Amino acid sequence: MTTRIEKVSAVFKRIGVAASETNLLAINAVIEGGRAGSASRGFTVVAGVVLSLTGQAASVTWDITEPVEKPNSQADRFANFYLSADYAFISALT
Repeated sequence: MTTRIEKVSAVFKRIGVAASETNLLAINAVIEGGRAGSASRGFTVVAGVVLSLTGQAASVTWDITEPVEKPNSQADRFANFYLSADYAFISALT
């Protein structure tokens, strides 16, 4: 189960990275469109929409990633606790 959760989490992280990079490109496009003036007004509007969409994608990715990773970290803590308790018990017997 942990491996599947890690794979899903890795996919969402890649989506988040792609959204962040697209967000930076959209910000740059808005700035450059503003510099070009009224001739590029349509370009600036499209870049603004892309900027909004990438923000939404990053937000949704975070909303999905957190609930997926939280149980995984809790399972890891439980497994570590169990292993350390088991080791302590075996050490006490020897």
